[in-house]
Amino acid sequence: MYYAYKSKQTAAFTLVEIVMVLVIALLMMSLALPSFTDILSTNKEKAAVRTIRSMLALAQSRAAANNRNVGIRFQFDGEGWQQGTQYMVLVENTKIDYNYNPPLSQYKTAPDTRAIPLPQGIAVIHSGIVDNMYKLGDLNLYLNDSTSSKVCLNDSLSFCIFFSPSGQVTIEDRYVVTARDNNDKLINVYNFITKSNIGLLASDTLDKGTPLWLNAYNSSSGLYEISAAGLFIAEVDALRQCNPDLRYSGYLKDLKPYLINIYTGQFLPRDE
Repeated sequence: MYYAYKSKQTAAFTLVEIVMVLVIALLMMSLALPSFTDILSTNKEKAAVRTIRSMLALAQSRAAANNRNVGIRFQFDGEGWQQGTQYMVLVENTKIDYNYNPPLSQYKTAPDTRAIPLPQGIAVIHSGIVDNMYKLGDLNLYLNDSTSSKVCLNDSLSFCIFFSPSGQVTIEDRYVVTARDNNDKLINVYNFITKSNIGLLASDTLDKGTPLWLNAYNSSSGLYEISAAGLFIAEVDALRQCNPDLRYSGYLKDLKPYLINIYTGQFLPRDE
C-alpha cells in the first residue's frame, strides 16, 4: 500500500523583503532620535534645576543659622567649560573691606562642604548679562572666548547667588571669592573647582583650562563680580557649536531664564 504525502513548504522572507523591513526600521529610528535627544536634554535641565533649588535652600538656611551672607558659587573644574563639569559650592562672607567704594566683600569656601556637580553637558550662565542697557550685539561679548578680559564666557559661567541672614537674595556689585587657604582642596588658589577633594593641593600646577577671571581680583585692574538673581541653563554642545561671537544673539536669547524671587529665594514660575 502506498501513501501519498503532500510536501509542506515553509514560508520565508525574501532578501528584498528583509532589506525593506530594515530600511523602514532605520527610517523610524532616525525620526525618533531627535525626540529622544530632546527628552535627554529636558531631563538634564530638570535634574539641574532640582540640584540648584536644593543648594539655594541650603545656602538660605545656613545664612540664617550663622548670621552672615552665604552664597552658592557656580564654577567649572580645571578642564574648562568645553570638557569639564560645572560645580556648585557654598561660600561664606569672611570680610568686608571698607577701603573700597562700594565696599569689597570677601568670600571663602564654607567649612566642611563639598562641591556638588551639575549634570554633564550643562552650563549655568549668569542672567545678569541681560540686566543692562547694552545692545544685542554687545551682549555677545559676555560669551566670547577671551582670555585677557573679564568680559567673556568664563566670566559668565563663574558667579554667586547670595543670601542675607534674613533669607533674602542680596545683590553685591563688588565681591571676590578666594580659597580658604593655600592648601584648599575645593576652590584652589588657581581659581578652579578641584575635582577630587583629596590628592590635588592648591600649590600643585594646573595645566588645563583657562583661569576664571571672576574671582581673580586685584586693586590695580579693578576686577570684581556682580552677584546674580537668576540664571540660564544652557547646553555645552550648543555653546560649542555656536559662533563665539554670536552665542547670545544666536542661542542664549531664545532660552527662558530662571529668575529668583529675592524675598523668598525661590525660582519664579516660568511660562513653558
